[in-house]
Amino acid sequence: MSEQKEKPKYRITSVMITLVIAALILAVVQHNSVSSGDTSIKPLLRKQVEVSPLFKVTGYCDGPCCCGKYADGITASGHVIKKGDKIAAAPKSIPFGTIIVVDGHGEYVIKDRGGAIKDGCFDLLFDSHQDALNFGVQYLEVVIK
Repeated sequence: MSEQKEKPKYRITSVMITLVIAALILAVVQHNSVSSGDTSIKPLLRKQVEVSPLFKVTGYCDGPCCCGKYADGITASGHVIKKGDKIAAAPKSIPFGTIIVVDGHGEYVIKDRGGAIKDGCFDLLFDSHQDALNFGVQYLEVVIK
């Protein structure tokens, strides 16, 4: 005589678990949409996915070692460089006069260009070549105002 195992009353499958999770997510989305007055889920999804990209940020000085034949103390926008200026070089896609905030380094004004500066990159002006070398290449959050 073989002993038969008792069948469980409830059988949970991966499909059931997936359906329960989907229902919970839908309930949260609906609750947030109703409480914010927005009936679409796009704002909720955007908040969850929004991530500040990291930009390649390098240092440069106004000497011939960094600027080559353009080392005349005048930026591409015509600004005469003074010690302590918080100037950044950016690609042509960002207009002169735009203010950027570099994480941990403060505000800079776009007043210069550079041949090697592509989209997603900024070059910060330093008073000396050694300071620029010490800064090196960093990947930082940058807010473009």
